Amino acid sequence: MLAFLLKVSAEPVRPPRPPGEFIRIDGVVLHVVRSGPVDGPIVVMCSGLGGAWLSWDTVTPLLAGRCHVVRFDRPGLGWSAPDPRAPTAAREAYRMRSLLRGLGLPGPYILVGHSLGGLFGEAFARLYPELTAGLVLTESACEPVEEFGRHRELKLRAARTCGAIAQRVGASQFLGPTLRELGVRTQSRRGVETADAAHAHGAFCHGATVTAAMIERVTCYDMSAELGRLRRTHPMPDVPTYVLSATGPRSDPTAVHAWRRHQRDLAALLTAEHREIADSAHLMPIDRPDAIAAAVLETVHRGAW
Repeated sequence: MLAFLLKVSAEPVRPPRPPGEFIRIDGVVLHVVRSGPVDGPIVVMCSGLGGAWLSWDTVTPLLAGRCHVVRFDRPGLGWSAPDPRAPTAAREAYRMRSLLRGLGLPGPYILVGHSLGGLFGEAFARLYPELTAGLVLTESACEPVEEFGRHRELKLRAARTCGAIAQRVGASQFLGPTLRELGVRTQSRRGVETADAAHAHGAFCHGATVTAAMIERVTCYDMSAELGRLRRTHPMPDVPTYVLSATGPRSDPTAVHAWRRHQRDLAALLTAEHREIADSAHLMPIDRPDAIAAAVLETVHRGAW
């Protein structure tokens, strides 16, 4: 395992030119990739913790010709510039709204979120119900957390310090891609990267990505608690909502049972249709992109487009 984590090329790898476009939102330059007809239903993809636009590479082609799909990198991830501020659920929802306005896309939008991205999608729907046409949550972060975590600033400082050290010593060029590869191997049933290999390396090989992913990790429970408070003050809009949860294997049977219960509770809370997806582990965009695309297209069919 140690050899796997420390594998490194003798020469730095030059990443390919990123696809898409760049736009400055609230002082941060964000990387965006769009596809599909501009007059089609607008579908916004929110990747999971530490993810990038290419996390949806297998889903996007299944929506081709029908939807205008917007994929973007959150600050510090993929090709987006870092934000000195730590993420919050409300801040990321506001960032999405500002980004979509900046792109000239007035809405409403279908939000598709995976894992931590599901938390941001739900926050957006609650804060901007008039801009929400539907919600598709895939393996969404859903563990109930009532209180904000302890030692938040200390954890943030540690994450930034570790990320800066990795960048300074040149470890980022292999650490980010290696962690991505490890995640794909252990959190998907297919176990292989489905995104373009060169783009996958380029999106994860720089120091900002490692730092941003660590920051999201140490703040995720704070954001879960924040979403819990939003749930008490901001009702969900009456729009088509799907909760997709994987039934694939996990190492701890107790954790499997708890996760399935949380997903069912989430669906009940949102008055959503709950679908347990077979042949998928946590990385459902890799294992079952067809199930995600089907829920999106059903949302489109149920909408006013």
